[in-house]
Amino acid sequence: MNAFNSTASLMFEYTPPQKGMTWIAMGTGAPPNVWAVSVYDSANIYIAGDFPNIGGDTNKAYVARWDGTTWQRMGSGLNASAFTVYAQDTSNVYVGGAFTLASGIGASYIARWDGATWRAMGTGTDGATRFISAADNSNVYVGGYFPSIGGDTNKSSIARWDGATWRTMGSGIPNSRVYTVLALDNSNVYVGATFTNLGGDPNKNYIVRWDGATWRAMGSGPSGRVYGISAVDTSNVYVGGEFANIGGDLNKSNIAKWDGATWQRMGSGITFTNNYVMTVLAVDNSNVYIGGQFTNIGGDANKQYITKWDGQTYQRMGTGVQWIVNGISPVNNSTLYVVGRFADIGGDTKKNCIAKWTNNY
Repeated sequence: MNAFNSTASLMFEYTPPQKGMTWIAMGTGAPPNVWAVSVYDSANIYIAGDFPNIGGDTNKAYVARWDGTTWQRMGSGLNASAFTVYAQDTSNVYVGGAFTLASGIGASYIARWDGATWRAMGTGTDGATRFISAADNSNVYVGGYFPSIGGDTNKSSIARWDGATWRTMGSGIPNSRVYTVLALDNSNVYVGATFTNLGGDPNKNYIVRWDGATWRAMGSGPSGRVYGISAVDTSNVYVGGEFANIGGDLNKSNIAKWDGATWQRMGSGITFTNNYVMTVLAVDNSNVYIGGQFTNIGGDANKQYITKWDGQTYQRMGTGVQWIVNGISPVNNSTLYVVGRFADIGGDTKKNCIAKWTNNY
């Protein structure tokens, strides 16, 4: 990996915060928008987004790594926006988006960072890659807006990378956009997208589960798009998006839990009108973090754009953030990294599009 340029303008004087749960800046942030974050450990936090540079360094274009202190280059960056990043380990960091070059290497909408250089993944996809999840490095699941891979329309919008070649998942998800993928294991791959009546089944709406051989319905599905999925196990799958109800239940608006057989309420949900959930992170069933476009929950203006579900109620995270949250990734239950479109947190413009939430320092 290229060494950090010590002359860059990212260095700043660190003032230890007071003890307690708080938001902490990461350099000067990464404006104008960070779409995704993936944490391997506290020294390897990867982000992907619309930023053409960080601190003026154009080698940190659209993708970068935070080493716990400063932003580090990943080669010379990408030539266009990245929408997703997934760190299986520090030698297998998968990035997808709208780019076609990674450090000048041909990479059609997806590439792998091996810790030192970018690697192509076959011929890449035939359109934008929106989300990546992996069971292991031989089972990397990729979703997006692509009509095919290498011209194969059975790999439309969804496919599996086996480490060497692209594999079909049934006949794909045609005429749809995949927004989120979660691979718990190879028999439990959850996919959220824009489809309805997948394969002619009226119960396969907006979300399905791949069991390793076929697509399975999850009840009758929600009434609208799914943008975020996270799970503790197959009996505790948390789903967020832009849906008014599930099965007609308005208390399952924008957020709900799948228990393996039925959809369960999470309180009274998150009011549907002008609101949506963009990302969900379940550390465990008492610590489910939810981010997106919502300005309060239950009338509490401090639960704006981000909140924590403790298994019974929604909890504040400080006074929230100032605009949309796109992604959340943890080191542990005491330390999370949050990214989005926010210009500041609590008026601190160094917390611009990315910040750390912690009570462990």
